[in-house]
Amino acid sequence: MGKLNKLRGRSLEEIRVRGGQKLTAYGEKLGLTGQLPSDADFLRLIDEEPFGGTEPSADDLLENFGTWRNAQFFPAFFDKELTVQAYKLYFGERPAQQIIRRAEAIVTGKIPLLGYEGLDFGVPIDWHLEPIAQKRSPLKHWKEFDEL
Repeated sequence: MGKLNKLRGRSLEEIRVRGGQKLTAYGEKLGLTGQLPSDADFLRLIDEEPFGGTEPSADDLLENFGTWRNAQFFPAFFDKELTVQAYKLYFGERPAQQIIRRAEAIVTGKIPLLGYEGLDFGVPIDWHLEPIAQKRSPLKHWKEFDEL
């Protein structure tokens, strides 16, 4: 009855939206939504023409990454020197040094997050660790966490 009381004063639109969110969350928990394709299914989605008409392998994709001149999804990869020059012109030297320092810290498992500097997530990074309280989240669906 307590859950029904929460509906009091809510608009029909809010109830519809929240109901949809609940259905989506439970569908995700049951594995009915948002599933990623398997590696084989993903490779079948890729146009075979650039690979001589045969289905590419992961190694083929890696080998050819960034080599297609008509694909401008990552234009910064095509001219590294021009990209570095433009970055330095726009941002200067200091931000680049800060990025390098942060990247080096992240490699050692220390990540700046939510105003905290150098939270230690370990090496390799333990994405289930809450580093301030040193608690690990159990391996379960996010919908099963009451504290969230």
